[in-house]
Amino acid sequence: MELNEAQDVGGACRLTFLVRNGTGQSIDKGVFETVIFDKSGGVVSLSLFDFRALPADRPRVRQFELPNRTCDSVGQVLINGANSCLVNGTESDICDGALSLGSRLSVELLG
Repeated sequence: MELNEAQDVGGACRLTFLVRNGTGQSIDKGVFETVIFDKSGGVVSLSLFDFRALPADRPRVRQFELPNRTCDSVGQVLINGANSCLVNGTESDICDGALSLGSRLSVELLG
């Protein structure tokens, strides 16, 4: 998972993620608990980001908006773990076990 872009859009900060599922198994649904920190390290929100279906070995782009927040106020993004990870209709730990994080921005993506 890569934090690829952060863009101010209509009073919100839109975060764009590039996700590559390299597990060899299609993920029916991946929902991750995501924590947003401000520049001073304070927690400003905790949300569930639904990355939906993640086909095996195919990249997907997903976007999420942080309402009433500018992107220059975001210091770090923490992927706290998978809240739900469905593979073949059953909960799986594959989402946490295979999670690799990176960022193209000055905003760090942690996990």
